[in-house]
Formats: sequence, structure tokens, C-alpha cells
Amino acid sequence: MSLKEFSKKLRETMAMVDTGPLIMAAEVIQLAKDWDQYQEEAGGISVSQYLTGELGSKKKGLDYFNRRQLAVNALGEDIRRTMHHEVAITVAQTVPKDLHEKAKAALTEAYIKNRSCPLSPAQAQPIINKILGRNPMHRVGCQKCVALQAEIDKLRFQLAIKEGVVPVVNPELRKAEVGLSA
Repeated sequence: MSLKEFSKKLRETMAMVDTGPLIMAAEVIQLAKDWDQYQEEAGGISVSQYLTGELGSKKKGLDYFNRRQLAVNALGEDIRRTMHHEVAITVAQTVPKDLHEKAKAALTEAYIKNRSCPLSPAQAQPIINKILGRNPMHRVGCQKCVALQAEIDKLRFQLAIKEGVVPVVNPELRKAEVGLSA
């Protein structure tokens, strides 16, 4: 295949914005491996320069396709045409390997219910959260953040007392305030 033919195929496939990047990832990586054959035809530029020029975006270089191919490698070839490329990356990077099949099954079921249209990242996120056991209504904070917030609340309480203002007392904060004089 000539570089001109590859360019045409790349643009046509990438027009499928949901799955096109997953479909083309393996071919782009193979092109990069064989780039020495095409570099002269491309005017001596690198494969990433060629890709960003063809696709009109600096964000769509070789790394862009490598991330998508890694997601396909992690989740299986069958996701190329059924999963949105950003959803595939999210699942591959955030869902533990032992839950990949469960995530694929849930997302495939949702894909079928969605009239065989890949789910957008926003549509897929609640499904991924459910598999990961995340409660979307509960904000997760690290223990250091919780401790720092408690310290801020304590200092605000002390300042309010110092200024003679009767502070609104949070029952959780009251436990931390034992030993303060009013």
C-alpha cells in the first residue's frame, strides 16, 4: 500500500470518530515500524509529523495511536468496533485486569441496548463506576485531605470564638474541639 492510499484509508476511518482510532491503531503502529520505506515519499518528515499533518491535530501523533493499541491489547480485538476509543483507554487504565471481562460485558450489553452505537465517555462512566464499586454521590478524599479540612475547621472555630462570634458547631468538629475554652 502506498502512503497516499494509507492516507486516504486513515482519513476515512478516522471519520468514524467513536471507533476509528481503535480500528486504525494497529495499522498506524505497523506504518511506524515500516516508516523507513515511506519517509522519502513523505518528504523526510517523522511518522508523528505525518500523522498530525494528515489528521490536522497535534494531539493525534504516534503516542495517540499507541495508547489506543495498548487498550486493545488489554481488552481484546473485539472492542475495536464496539467501544468508544476514550472509553477503551479509561477501562484499560482504571479497571483492574481481573475486572476487564466484567467491564467489557457490561459495556457490550449497554452497546447493544444503545442500538449498536458505542457509548460516549459520559454514558460509560456510570457503568465503569458501578463495576469499580464507586458511589457517584460520595466524594472520595484522601486521609490527608480529610485531616487538613478538619484542621481548617478547627482554626475557623477558634477564630470565631476569639472574635466573640458564636460559631455554628458541626458535631464532628465538636469532638475535635474538646479542651478549648470558650
